[in-house]
Amino acid sequence: MTLRKKGLFTMTAMLTLLFSFTVCGTVFARADSGYLDKYLKYNLEILDIGFEEINFKPAKDFAGTNYLIGENKTGEGYFIYNSDEKIITEYSLSGESPYKNYETNLIYGGMTEYFVVENSYYKSIVDNEQKYDVNEVKPYTAYNKMSYDNSLTPLASYVPAEISVAHPDFFNTILRENCGYSVTVDSSGETHGRCGFVALGMLIAYADKYKNDNLMQNKFYVDSINRIGLHNDYYTTVNNKSISNYIYNLHPKDGTTSMHIKETMNIYVEERNKQLNSNSQMKIKWSSLWRPFISNHSIWSPIKNNCPIILFGNHEYEDNNQVTIKEKNHAVVAYGAKLTVNGNYYWRCHFGWESGPYDVFVTGGIIGSIYHFDFA
Repeated sequence: MTLRKKGLFTMTAMLTLLFSFTVCGTVFARADSGYLDKYLKYNLEILDIGFEEINFKPAKDFAGTNYLIGENKTGEGYFIYNSDEKIITEYSLSGESPYKNYETNLIYGGMTEYFVVENSYYKSIVDNEQKYDVNEVKPYTAYNKMSYDNSLTPLASYVPAEISVAHPDFFNTILRENCGYSVTVDSSGETHGRCGFVALGMLIAYADKYKNDNLMQNKFYVDSINRIGLHNDYYTTVNNKSISNYIYNLHPKDGTTSMHIKETMNIYVEERNKQLNSNSQMKIKWSSLWRPFISNHSIWSPIKNNCPIILFGNHEYEDNNQVTIKEKNHAVVAYGAKLTVNGNYYWRCHFGWESGPYDVFVTGGIIGSIYHFDFA
């Protein structure tokens, strides 16, 4: 697998959330130096990261996990390596390191969560240098013995007990039955759903209604004036009545992952810009991650930032009778998250079917890939 940053399209991977303090220094080394153990070399090789000279900066997280911040000598490109788990958790081939102007006391809290320690404060590098008093953060040993709600203050804001996008009612009410559901029948009479495209259609509609009303034509709504509901399509391969069928025909494929849906969305934006014929072109940024680079943080962080996210994989949930239902090889839209007292994450999802479920927490399964986008 290859992750890359190209123009405005960025892909990053992150596997940790909790972080800690240590006094660290910078080491400049050639790419064949002692810092590059066989595991790091392997990570660099499979990700095709070919920095000739690397500026190494050690860091830690709250759990005491060791990291190395690796910065390309040229200033273009960096990676963050989990030294304990032997995996690169985030990188860019061309972007600037978030720790560029910092050398010691580095804190890594995952994607977009970069800190340094100054006196008795954790200072955010990217969030207007907002500071958190280290004395208000309980030690990791206490965290292990307490519920999450009480363990971190004020950093509990990073993973609140329950979060959702700004308008969760869009998924559990506005797109309840009319969610752009699409299904076809082949020559043998077997039906085929298009769950990845249905899920992407819901993401497009959400962004159109609440962020940029030029993203989608109103004809795809059941109520085009108030932009409520999405047309469903049944047993057809050419009708573009639904947004899901329309985007399917732009880039057809049965059985999708985040990679194909990412490509489909990029094509869709190009086509939409042509339709608008405007000097102001819409641009998006996106994230598409696969196992093992998916983390809880990489799912709840977009949700917290008002970006619903598609989860591809096998999903388990309880129905109204508390019976566990298992759905295999399906794409769902996560628009909320809940953290339980024992540290488990549940994802509030719409399953993309007119018959539901529209508002249920996925409590288990295996997530193979994820995708979300926002406007650049």
